[in-house]
Amino acid sequence: MNAITIYLDEQWVNAISGKDPRIAARVFAEALTHRFPALTLQYLGITKLELFYDEKNIHSRDLENTLRSILRNQFQLDAEYMDVVMTVKYAELDPSEYAEDTDEYPDNFNADADSQMAIKDPAEMEDTPGSGNSHANAEYTTADTDTQFTTTNTRAESAATYTEPESTANGAETESGTAGADAAPTAAKAATSAIASAPRLPGGYIPEGGPALKKIRKLRGYDSLVQLCNSIHAMLPYLRSSARLLDVLDDRVYLFSVNIGVGMTAPISDFFDYLVEDQLIPGNGGGCELRISPDTGEYLSLNDAKAYMAQSEASLFCIDITDWVDDIDDPAFRDFLLYLYAQDSECRFIFKMPYLEKKVINHVASVLGDIFTLDTIVLPPLPEELLIRSVEDQLKDYGFRADADAMELFRKRVNEEKSDGHFYGVSTINKIVREMVVAKLRSLAESKAMQCGECSAPSDAREPQDAESSEVKDCSSDADCNDATHKMTASVKAQPANTKHGTVSAPVKLSYEDRLITAKDLPSLVSPKSLKELTPEEKLAELVGIDSVRKQMDKILKEITKSGTENVDFGHLNIRFIGNPGTGRTEIARILGAILKERGVLKNGGFLEHDITDLAGCIEGETVPKTLAICRDAEGSVLFIDEIFREEPETGEDAEELQQGMSDKGESSPTPEQLALAKKRKIRYRREAMDALISEMKNPETHMLTVISGTEADMARLEKEYPELSSDMPYEIRFEDFSREELGEIYLHMAKRDRFRVEKGLSDEVMNYFRKLPDQVLRSGTFSNARYVRNLFERTTSKTLLREELGTSISRKREITSADFRLAADESTEVLNEKEPKRYPMGFHL
Repeated sequence: MNAITIYLDEQWVNAISGKDPRIAARVFAEALTHRFPALTLQYLGITKLELFYDEKNIHSRDLENTLRSILRNQFQLDAEYMDVVMTVKYAELDPSEYAEDTDEYPDNFNADADSQMAIKDPAEMEDTPGSGNSHANAEYTTADTDTQFTTTNTRAESAATYTEPESTANGAETESGTAGADAAPTAAKAATSAIASAPRLPGGYIPEGGPALKKIRKLRGYDSLVQLCNSIHAMLPYLRSSARLLDVLDDRVYLFSVNIGVGMTAPISDFFDYLVEDQLIPGNGGGCELRISPDTGEYLSLNDAKAYMAQSEASLFCIDITDWVDDIDDPAFRDFLLYLYAQDSECRFIFKMPYLEKKVINHVASVLGDIFTLDTIVLPPLPEELLIRSVEDQLKDYGFRADADAMELFRKRVNEEKSDGHFYGVSTINKIVREMVVAKLRSLAESKAMQCGECSAPSDAREPQDAESSEVKDCSSDADCNDATHKMTASVKAQPANTKHGTVSAPVKLSYEDRLITAKDLPSLVSPKSLKELTPEEKLAELVGIDSVRKQMDKILKEITKSGTENVDFGHLNIRFIGNPGTGRTEIARILGAILKERGVLKNGGFLEHDITDLAGCIEGETVPKTLAICRDAEGSVLFIDEIFREEPETGEDAEELQQGMSDKGESSPTPEQLALAKKRKIRYRREAMDALISEMKNPETHMLTVISGTEADMARLEKEYPELSSDMPYEIRFEDFSREELGEIYLHMAKRDRFRVEKGLSDEVMNYFRKLPDQVLRSGTFSNARYVRNLFERTTSKTLLREELGTSISRKREITSADFRLAADESTEVLNEKEPKRYPMGFHL
C-alpha cells in the first residue's frame, strides 16, 4: 500500500477559497476519487490531504498528471505556478500503519452516482476561459440543482478577524476566518462526502455526530463544551420537527470563561465548526473576533464595534468583553447588547472572558441573560494529568511515544514556559510536542548517518575524489553495511530523482524502537540549567560565597525532617529569603527543591518562579483563580515568589500606560483621579493575590514549598501588612552581598563553566576591575551582585564569539581576550544591573 500526500500553499488557498478555506482541498479530493475509484481518502484538511492507493492499480505518474489537470482546468492555473502552489510526496506504507481504525478521517471518500458533487473527470476536461480572475474561476454543480451557488470575497482584512491557525492534537491546522479583500474568486460550497455518506435525518442531522462534534468529544479539559454540544445535538430532531421551533435558538448566545492554560481561540473555533456542521449557522460567512474596551485606544469602542459588525458578513461574532467585566452594569454596555439583539437572526454571538471567580461569572451571565437566552461554558485550568494525557495522545497521532525521562523533561519545559509568563495552553503543548518529534527525527537521522563513515563525514574532511568516484557508494547489496539510511541513500542516488514536487522514492520505515522518544533525544528541550545533571550537593559546591547560606539551609533541613519525611507539616513548610538582588536567592531555592525531593519531602522537586503580578488579575474576580491555578501547578514542588511590590512602581509606569492608551484615542492626558483609580486597583489585586497565596500555603493539604523572596525593606513592609506572616513562614534565610573578591571569582567561574578560555593576564584584569568598583556603585541600592557579573560576562562572550566568527581563522578557540572584556566593561552600570525581562507578560492573551 502506498500514500500520496498533497500540500497546498496556504496563501493560495486563502486567495482562491473566499469564505470557505476548505474548498480547494475538497475539490482535489473529489476529483481524484472520481478519477481513481480505488483511492481511499485518509486525511482531509485545509492545506493538506492524504490518500492511500495500491501502486499495482494506480501509477504515481497518473496521479501527478491528474493533479496538474485539476490545477489547469478547475483553477485556471498556468504550469509555471503549479510547482509554487502544490507539493506532492509519496510514501510506501507498512501495513500496521494504515490498518488501524480511526474516527477522525473518513474510511473512504469515493465519489459515486449518489455523490453530492458531479465533477468532471480531469482526463476529460477542456480548458475554459477565465473570468478575469488570475487565481480561479471554479464552479461546482451539485446533484441537487437548488443548491448551486457561488461565493464572493469577504470584507477587507482586519485585525479583528480570525486569522490565526489553531494546532490540533494530530498536528494539522484548523483555520477560521475570511480571505483578504484582494481575493475575489467565484466558487461554490463543496459538500463533504464523509458527512453525506452517514445516515441522516431531515435537515442534515447525523445521529452519531459529524467530524466536528467527534473532534470536540475527544478534547481533554473541555467537559462543559462537550456537554453543551451533545445537548444541542440531541435536541436537533425535536427542533426540526417544526419550522417554528427552530426560532427558539435565534436569540441564544454563549459565554465562554476560559483559562489561558486551556487556550481561548481553539475551543471557540471548534464550536464554530460544530454549529456549521449541524447547520445551526451558515458557514459561508465565516467568523470574526473583536475585543471591546470602555477606556483604552488599543481595542474597539462600542461604536467602532457596531460600525465594524454592520459591514461584516460573518455569521459568528466572538466578542471579547474582558475589559468590560468591571463595568458590566454600565448602561452603555446594555445598550450595546440591545443593538446585538436586533441584528439578523442568522448571526450568532459568543462572549468571552478569562476564567474568573464563580460570583463574577454569574453576574456577567445575569447581565447577558437579561436580554438573551444564554449558555455558559467554563473551561478551568488543565491539571497536569490531562496535560500529560494530551501529550501522549498527540505523540500517538504522530506515531511516537515517550519514556518516563522524556516526559519529565516535558514537565520541566512546561514549568519554564509558565515561569516565563508565556504558557498558552493547547498551543504551547502542541508546540512542545512538535519540538519533541523533530528532535527525535533529527536524532535518528544523525545516528543512522554516523553508522556509515561516508554518510557522516563532512565534505571538507573527505579525501579529494574525481568526478566518477565522488558519487555515494552503492552499498545496497553490501553485506558489511547494515545501515538502512545508507542503503536508502544509495538506492535513491541510483534512480532518477524526482524532486520537482518534493517526491521521495524510498522512505525509511521506523521500527518500534525508533518510535520511542527518550531524554537523550531531547538535549535542547529545556534550558541547560534544567538539563545539567549534577546532584544538589555538586550544584552547591559550584556556588561562590554561600557559606553562611549553606549553614542556614542545613539547619532548616534538619528542622523540616526531624519528625520524618512522612510527617512533614506542609502548612508551615514555607521560607522567607531576605537579601538584595543577585545574591543567589533563586538558585538556592531551585537547589532546595531538589534536596527535598531527594529526601522524600517533595514529590516532584520542580521549580516555578513567579512575581506577584503573575498572581494578580487585571479585572475583578480574576486574581483568586489565577493564584489557585499557580499553586496547583506547584504541587509537590517549590513555588518561588519574587518582587512582591513590583506592581507599585515609583517611575510613573501607571501614568505612561494610561497616557499611551488615551493618546491613541486622541484624548488628553490622564487625570489625577484616573491615575489614583488605576493604582488603587493594582494594590487591591496584589493584596487579593497575597491573601489567596497565604491561605493556600497554610493549607496542610497543599504539598508545596512556598518561598517568598525580597529585600529587607520589602519583607518589613510585607510583615507590617501581614503580622501573622512570621508564624506562617517560620523559616528564613538571609543572603549577604558578595565581596569584590567573590564577584571576580564568580566571573572566572562562569568562564570555566561555559568552557571559555581566558587570555593570559585576563584573570588579573578581571579581579582588578572588581576591586576598583566604586563604593557608590556597590552601595547604591540598585547594585545587583551576581546579576551584574552575569550581564558583564554575557556581553563579553558575545563579543568574543562575534570576533571569532568574523575572523579569518576557521578554528574556534572560544578564548576571551582583554579587548573583549574592556569593551563589555564600558557598558554603563545601569545596563549591567538590569534584570532580564520576561519574554511575554502574564495575563489574558490570545
